[in-house]
Amino acid sequence: MANASSKLFRCPLDTDDSARIAQADGVNGPYLFSYSLTSYNLTTTVDAAGNSRSADPGMSSVFTGGQNLPFKMAAVRNPSGKIMLAEEVASNNGSDNPTGAAVINDGRWMPQDPDPLTARHAGKADVTFADGHVESETSEFGENITNSEPDL
Repeated sequence: MANASSKLFRCPLDTDDSARIAQADGVNGPYLFSYSLTSYNLTTTVDAAGNSRSADPGMSSVFTGGQNLPFKMAAVRNPSGKIMLAEEVASNNGSDNPTGAAVINDGRWMPQDPDPLTARHAGKADVTFADGHVESETSEFGENITNSEPDL
């Protein structure tokens, strides 16, 4: 496999790192990319026998704390309508972040957190859908979980 450039994960208009550097935790460093993978918090269900089961409703595999929850692309309903990669707010300037939201910090886009989409492209963000196509969408589009939660 050829080496991939990390520039693929950075919008050319995303030029201000100051807010990301200021919030870096010292362990992982700042997240210097523009795009994040759709992620939701793990959910737990309990069956009739009282057994609990964790599930990962996001678009990433989770392997932590003894849990192995692999993501399966085949589980995505309506992949042409589900955000897989989101362009998040990366600075505190008004054109990127008109709502004053938290700045991208970890590579996980969590619409329920909320992690709003950026507004740096004439009020819209570039998003990649699960079928691979890219569109510019508004932050309001990103707030609607039917546009991102894979099993809806």
